[in-house]
Formats: sequence, C-alpha cells, structure tokens
Amino acid sequence: MASARFAAVLWPRQSHGGSQAESHAQAAGDVPAGVGTQANALHDARALKAFARWCLRYSPLVSVEESPGPPAVVIDITGCGRVHGSESGLRRRIVRECAARGMRVRVGLGSAPAEALVRAHGGDDVDEAPVEALRIGAEIVESLHAVNVRRIGELRELPRPALLARYGMALLMRLEMLEGTRRQALVPVRERPAPSAALECDGPVQDAAAVREACACLLRELCVQLADRRRGVRELHIDCSLAGRQRTNVTIRLGMPSRSARHLMSLAMPHLERMALPLLLLHGAANRAVEAESTELACDALARRNGKALYERVIVPG
Repeated sequence: MASARFAAVLWPRQSHGGSQAESHAQAAGDVPAGVGTQANALHDARALKAFARWCLRYSPLVSVEESPGPPAVVIDITGCGRVHGSESGLRRRIVRECAARGMRVRVGLGSAPAEALVRAHGGDDVDEAPVEALRIGAEIVESLHAVNVRRIGELRELPRPALLARYGMALLMRLEMLEGTRRQALVPVRERPAPSAALECDGPVQDAAAVREACACLLRELCVQLADRRRGVRELHIDCSLAGRQRTNVTIRLGMPSRSARHLMSLAMPHLERMALPLLLLHGAANRAVEAESTELACDALARRNGKALYERVIVPG
C-alpha cells in the first residue's frame, strides 16, 4: 500500500485588494465581477471553493484548507504520481497551468497536509520555515516572536508540555499534524452540477405548439442559471418522454458558448419538429374536397416512420 502523499497549493493576496482565487473564480463565473475590491468572508469562501473544484483535474480528492493563513487548498495525490509522470512533474504542471490563468501559486509536497502546507509556505526545509507556515494564527505567532522563536526547528526543540501550558492545544495539534502523529481530516469538494431545467406534466402532451412553448420556458430558466454563473452552453441535452413512449434524447453542440434563450430555441426547433407526437386524423365519409385515401396514406406514412401506436384514423359518417 502506497504511503499517503499530499500537495498544498498556496498563493498570496494581491496588493491591490482581493485574491487570485477570486480573480480565477470571476473568470470561471463563480463570483460576480468587482468582488476583489469589496470582498467579504462569503465571497472569499466561494472563490476559494471554485478554485478547489478547478483543482479536481489533478486528483479526485481536493479540500479547502480551513486553518488561519493565506488561501490554500490541499490535494491528496497518493498514487497520482504515475498518472502525471512524477510528483515533481505534477508540481510543475500545477504551477504552469495556474500561471497560464494569471495565478502565481506556490506548491508544496509532503506526507501530511500540514507538511505540504509548510513546504508551500517556507520551502523544502521544514525546520528552516517560519513559524507562520504552521498556520497557527497571528496571536500565537506574535507570542513566539516575543521569546525569539521564529523558525519551526526552534519550536520543535522546546518541551511539548511547556508549549501546551503556554500556547494551548492549537499549537501542539499543528505540530503533531506536521509530524504525522495526528491525522488531519480533509473535507472533499464536489463538482458543481451542470445547470438544468425540467418540467413534469400532469398528463401526456399531444400538441406540438405546447411542446415548443414548454421547451422555450425551460430554455429561459436555463439561461437565468447560466447568467448567474456567467457561463454559456457548449453542449445542450434535451430529454423528452412522449405520451408513454420511450424517452427521446437530443444533443446539440455549439461552436461558441451561448446563453441566449432565443438562439438556443432556434437550434432546438428543427429537432422538436422531428419529434413523433401522437395524432388523431379525422375524415368525413361524404367529404368531396379531400379523398378519404389521402388521410389513409398520411396515417400509413407516419406509422411507418414513428410506429402505429402514435396514430389513429377515424372516418366520421355522413
């Protein structure tokens, strides 16, 4: 069984306000533009979670780091080194792909999340890293600086009972997480579900105009969701169950993203018109303007194309 390995991705806050996570999230459509200058805790959390979801391309287990300090995510890369060539190759890939999106990240690797975070903050030599890299909060850091303890190596040389008595359990827990004697639980982020809209009717809809209107309403609802995320459709799936028949599925692929309900409806219309809707054909027996054979031929042609169950022909006497 492979030993656990983790990568921590950390980036500093931008000097002009806001974080690079927020910039990435705005580009991805997860937070509104302008958040950087008036961010609050909710916006920060949404931005960081959006970045964590983006990091799912590297591993199926990614967690937002909750401890005090610069925004960071922890990636469980156990067994992933072979997929990416090597751990160092994965590290370079994360830095490169984040840089391509305007994010100057720092990546650390370790056998525990806390170790990876320290390496991301202070370099590969854990003992030479500043105590801030333990993410223990400003108050404890100031207290350690007051007694001239500035490096993690200096902190680890001090007796643990004395540390517990003076600084509390939080500091001791971070040291134990760093050394791997205490397990740090990771709360995995999940992929955000794709926007969707659905409509269930009380009974079968047999009118083509009603089907088109229902589709138009659903597309408008879908576009509201897309506008909220500042996203567009690249692939549209339409799933219909017509009058008890097997489901009809349509997939429409777009060359450019779109969230225009009118545009999407224009693309969906040809597919809706080709859907096989139930139909009742009435013909008067004494009709002289249209021969009875005409509706019979129409009914037979439709039945051959879509099945007999959908169509019925009735001749009205007189």
